[in-house]
Amino acid sequence: MAEENHANNSNLFITPIAKIDGEKYKSNRDYKLQMKNMEKGLSLYWDGPEPKIFKTKINVGDYFIFWHYKNCVKIHKILNVFDPEYRLSSWTDNVGHSDRKVIELSSQFETILWDDYIENFNGHKRCMGTKKVSEKKSKKIIDFLTQEY
Repeated sequence: MAEENHANNSNLFITPIAKIDGEKYKSNRDYKLQMKNMEKGLSLYWDGPEPKIFKTKINVGDYFIFWHYKNCVKIHKILNVFDPEYRLSSWTDNVGHSDRKVIELSSQFETILWDDYIENFNGHKRCMGTKKVSEKKSKKIIDFLTQEY
């Protein structure tokens, strides 16, 4: 399979989830709220990447990683993409994110433990902000996901 053509050209996006909650670490708070909502049978929503930085847009069928430092990564499939006006009211204090698309994610799709992610998938040892994963780094993960499902 050619690197440029893996998994129907799906993209992979990644966002870090802070280990601690607090005024400075809103990702932890928002993630916990979304997990509680998912347990209640509600949909899982998240911010897409900053549109000014990324020329590749997010599409239905792409994949999204929640990166939990030295613990695991949780990968979801993107089910829907909504305009920024559909942002959740609980996100209003996330300054600087108001122009981001809102993505609806599948319930947990796959969890890869940290050591496996780093060693076998050439995973990110550091992750600062939501971004698109390079095609080279995403290939192994997307091939694994599409082969398994």
